[in-house]
Amino acid sequence: MNLSGYLAARFGSRPVTVIASMSLCLMLPLLALAPTLPILVGTLVLFGASNGSMDVAMNAQGIAVERQYGRPILNSFHACYSLGGLVGALAGGLVASHSIAPLPHFLGVALFCAILTLSVARSLLPAEAEAQGTAVAFARPTRAILALGLVAFCIVLGEGAMADWSAIYLNGTLRTGTGLAAAGYAAFSVVMAMGRGVGDQLTARLGPGTMMQLGGLVAAIGLTLALVVTWIPITLLGLAWLAQGFLWCSLSR
Repeated sequence: MNLSGYLAARFGSRPVTVIASMSLCLMLPLLALAPTLPILVGTLVLFGASNGSMDVAMNAQGIAVERQYGRPILNSFHACYSLGGLVGALAGGLVASHSIAPLPHFLGVALFCAILTLSVARSLLPAEAEAQGTAVAFARPTRAILALGLVAFCIVLGEGAMADWSAIYLNGTLRTGTGLAAAGYAAFSVVMAMGRGVGDQLTARLGPGTMMQLGGLVAAIGLTLALVVTWIPITLLGLAWLAQGFLWCSLSR
């Protein structure tokens, strides 16, 4: 992520977004082909690096678009991201319920995403549209920045756990089956998409401090419900509340 930020500032976010996206598409089917654990771990490292690079670069591109648009629209981009996560979770659950092997599944997703990336690459803003005339430099963080960074780390850690482990928790611990296991991330994505669509207005009305406090409380309640209550509908409700809490916290950053 740090390297991607530097490269996006140096060469523009468009080439970094496209290259990272194509690398992510390449790594996805390779995960299903890894014959040994060390090769799988190495492929996962490259997969994570590609995903982190794309995350930073596409957000930089979104900020440049928002700046030219003239009003806050970044949360709408994030809402579309959550809708994509919802579609992916539902599609993944459908594929898993039909016992389709990982390789054809991952290969199909990779080809579709690669074609989609290449089809929109020329529409992204060039580096000239992002130039602000400021140099990139390192500044020693203050205590307030370090505290904010700790909060942001907790949010990202929680969101990552939802994305990577909710299906494993539902299938492995609650025995829902592979098809229904994807419903956890689907519920998470639905709430995220709905909340991000009105996020800018909500933050302006309540203020970032209130959003942060309410978000932490709601996330804690949602996580408690998801872990303590083993009835599937309540677990999914807890995951949805967890998403709402993370959303409020992220909007206040």
